[in-house]
Amino acid sequence: FPSHDTNNTELFPCDNDKADKWYKVKLNLITLEEKTGEEKKQAVYNLVQAESVDDARIRFDEGMKGSLMDYEIESISETKIIEVYRFKQ
Repeated sequence: FPSHDTNNTELFPCDNDKADKWYKVKLNLITLEEKTGEEKKQAVYNLVQAESVDDARIRFDEGMKGSLMDYEIESISETKIIEVYRFKQ
């Protein structure tokens, strides 16, 4: 992710050989402000490995199944990322 995207959360890798691109999914997590009852949105970014933008949306939604968070996808864009390596400390 570019350094200005500070709310990076999850990776959604794929074993399918045709899923050779990485897409950045910008989503808004939706919560309610307790005191005012107003809706609050927090932008976060995820990387999804997929064949296309449509495939990235499907894979992301599948990966979020069972999540208790309300969210909306704001955008999905192809990245220039070729490969992702997980860093363990």
